[in-house]
Amino acid sequence: MPATTVGAEVADKCELLRDGAVTVAGLLKEYGISRSRAYELMNDGSLAYSTCGKKRLIPRRAVATLLASTLVNGESVV
Repeated sequence: MPATTVGAEVADKCELLRDGAVTVAGLLKEYGISRSRAYELMNDGSLAYSTCGKKRLIPRRAVATLLASTLVNGESVV
């Protein structure tokens, strides 16, 4: 992969994290998404995450995108 493509990919990922991240426990507290549902969403690729040791960190923008997609489609994924 050319260096410019790698740089663009990293920049896109950094942009996703610009608003910070939340833990799985934070998803329940802030958004009402249960622990089991959070792991389902992460495992099926619906919700982006990063790991820091054993902890999973979910970008707030990824959560917002997921929630917005349910508004547009009228379906419940959470």
